[in-house]
Amino acid sequence: MSVVWLLVAASYNGGAEPAPARPSLTPLPAISDTALQPLDPSVREQIRNSVREAQAHPLDSAANGRLGMLLQAYELYTFAAPCYDRARRLDTRAFAWPYYLATLRMTSGEDPPSAIVLLRETLRVNPNYFPARLKLAEALLATGAVRESRTLVDALLQAAPRSARLHYLSGRVREAMGDLGAAADEYRQASNIAPQYGSAHYALALAHRRLGHAAESQQQMELFRSTQNAAPPEEDELLEAIEALKTGVYDHLNRAQSLQDSGRNEEAVQEYETALRLNPRLLRAHVNLIVIFGSQGNFAPAAQHFEAAIAINPNSAEAYYNYGLVLSSDQKFQDAEQAFRKAIDINPVSADAYNNLGFALQSQNKIAEAEASYRSALHTEPALRQANFNLARLLEARGDLREAISCLLKTVIVEDDKTSVFMYYLSDAYAQNKEFERAIRYGKEALRRAIAFHQTELAATLEKRTEELSQLAAEK
Repeated sequence: MSVVWLLVAASYNGGAEPAPARPSLTPLPAISDTALQPLDPSVREQIRNSVREAQAHPLDSAANGRLGMLLQAYELYTFAAPCYDRARRLDTRAFAWPYYLATLRMTSGEDPPSAIVLLRETLRVNPNYFPARLKLAEALLATGAVRESRTLVDALLQAAPRSARLHYLSGRVREAMGDLGAAADEYRQASNIAPQYGSAHYALALAHRRLGHAAESQQQMELFRSTQNAAPPEEDELLEAIEALKTGVYDHLNRAQSLQDSGRNEEAVQEYETALRLNPRLLRAHVNLIVIFGSQGNFAPAAQHFEAAIAINPNSAEAYYNYGLVLSSDQKFQDAEQAFRKAIDINPVSADAYNNLGFALQSQNKIAEAEASYRSALHTEPALRQANFNLARLLEARGDLREAISCLLKTVIVEDDKTSVFMYYLSDAYAQNKEFERAIRYGKEALRRAIAFHQTELAATLEKRTEELSQLAAEK
């Protein structure tokens, strides 16, 4: 029986009430082999199976929507859009289909008013879906409806005060309204909540520049350079469902990298291992697993992935460097020294490798060699924070307080959750050098930052230390 006959038969009900009229539907997309050619063979088959399912059940909203999700997962947006449109017309009670169609409109940058209509449709069905409310505020801002966007953003901030993405959007809204100071405060909030949020650091750098704060602008631009590809997770269950559909080896690899960047290491390991089952010679997966297993104290699998990495590429400086970190964590400093030296032989301008070589040497009490290695790191990258700190501590131990302070001052230029710790050591160095006024000033600054970042133990130590320094200054 043909599909047409089935539809006619279903509509005939022996003289009962007529069936509701079928909604007007756009045709299912015709996806050519050319469009699928860039994808992995397994992915092409996955899409073809989903197309066959939708063709076999053309009035099934779920089958249409699932095909749209799969096409969106592989960035075949033109083909995905009609699938979502069909699904939303076939089932007006499902909020996923208008939401997915809205995300396509926003990704392409085409027809922002259409995205707003779709997001409002989504929220009529599910008024509490936070990602849809956030995207509606973004779309309103994109169309120039700034005041309406701000009203929505302010309401969302009451519900989710710890959302870095929301504070970043709030900054954009306030900047659009001409309140640059308030925008900077919001960007700062976003970067405090998510220190690896590249866009927030960049926006804050530009805001400081326009406000005439040159030093602060430079600090944020430096943070942006090291975090420009990083962002906090969206925490969007619907978009995560699309990501989960990807089966290509590089999709697993990219998803693993994203999870690792977000600190979700257990999930990252699963994705890397899936990618390696598909292609055991993925150097990037082996190199990154060295880091993850090493950070967990799982030294045996870290060593296995190191061996696999250098079997693929004996000149992988990153593999030797990462394994050096693992060996240092395992307190095998002599072996770590050799790994870092090999990394430097391959890449002689790696400041991080020189810095960690210095630490391995210092841990073996090879102080002169350690100092030379720290200085080599700083010759390559003068602002390298950890190398400045390590050299400062070495200099401080031998009583060279002036140069130690000079190094420590370079560690507090950048503003992040580690600044309070570096300021604590700077305050202590000034105190050892009998410069109590500066010691107290930096101690109080460190305390303020420790409180802001909820570093309770450090804050308690700093509060007690600052009181002691005040007493010493008074006695002096």
